[in-house]
Amino acid sequence: MFARSNFIPDETLANVLDTLYDWVPAGSFLALDFDGEAGMQYPKVLELLESTGEPLYMRNPTTIRPLLGRWQLTTHDIVPVAAWQAEPSSILVENKEPVFMYGCVAYK
Repeated sequence: MFARSNFIPDETLANVLDTLYDWVPAGSFLALDFDGEAGMQYPKVLELLESTGEPLYMRNPTTIRPLLGRWQLTTHDIVPVAAWQAEPSSILVENKEPVFMYGCVAYK
């Protein structure tokens, strides 16, 4: 579920994810991305995205986690997409700057 969540309000997104959970068989995975707070630094980008007439929802791990509902995060957790690794690492990636996009994989 990529490039969609940034246009969906929290309550609706939580309901969509919950419905998907009911539809898929056990063992299914769901990959998601969420626009992070770095976009706020670029008014022209925000203007372009908001030109669709829909509000834009930027999130961070604290606001993303409750939206997942019954979905369980893999060991990757929710990380900046730029820090994604095929195999989770014990090396923590520090973000000293705002993040453009977060990603996660969840399973049923």
